[in-house]
Amino acid sequence: MQITIQHLTKEYRMGKETVRALKGVTLDIEKGEMIALIGRSGSGKSTLLQLIGGLDTPTSGSVAVNGKELGKMKDRERSTYRNNTIGFVFQFFYLQPYLTISQNVQIPLIFQGVEKNTREQSAKEALETVGLGDMLQRLPNQLSGGQMQRVAIARALVHKPEIVLADEPTGNLDEKTGDEILELIKKLNKEFNTTFIIVTHDSHVASQADRIIQLADGQIVTTNA
Repeated sequence: MQITIQHLTKEYRMGKETVRALKGVTLDIEKGEMIALIGRSGSGKSTLLQLIGGLDTPTSGSVAVNGKELGKMKDRERSTYRNNTIGFVFQFFYLQPYLTISQNVQIPLIFQGVEKNTREQSAKEALETVGLGDMLQRLPNQLSGGQMQRVAIARALVHKPEIVLADEPTGNLDEKTGDEILELIKKLNKEFNTTFIIVTHDSHVASQADRIIQLADGQIVTTNA
């Protein structure tokens, strides 16, 4: 099993109140699965994504990836885990406006200390994979919304992560463009056997996943193939 989550809880302090974002979530995810996390705002979807991504630590319980428990890692180890194992795709593309799309895609490789020529070649290959190999020197403001999301996906994949975490990847796109991005995600999932975990409110996006996991009030309430 690639990801093993056991009795996971996460609590936050909000003034004098304690908010329980996750309440004992247990879940296994196999390598190469495409998982959709659904539920209303506040159900715990994004919190679960952050914990799998090593962006936060649990209050109790555990998240283990490839047999290594994230909560027991030191900060530097978690940083290395994020840089090497995880790719992130967001609803808002978070591209740097003054960098070319090639330079934007190279950012994860800069954090890894990869040499410049190798970075440029890897970015070129990643952009070719998402159909933008002829736009390396364009700036983000010269692209459509769908093209910017393709750049964001190339950036998530450039360092060949085992797991891609996508938070509403089609939420900022029109229906046609969203469908194109979804088809691209499905293609990359199958072609590279990359695990995709997608937070979505879109039932159409969720229906394309191998499994749909619904959260409510910090707990898993249904799991459907």
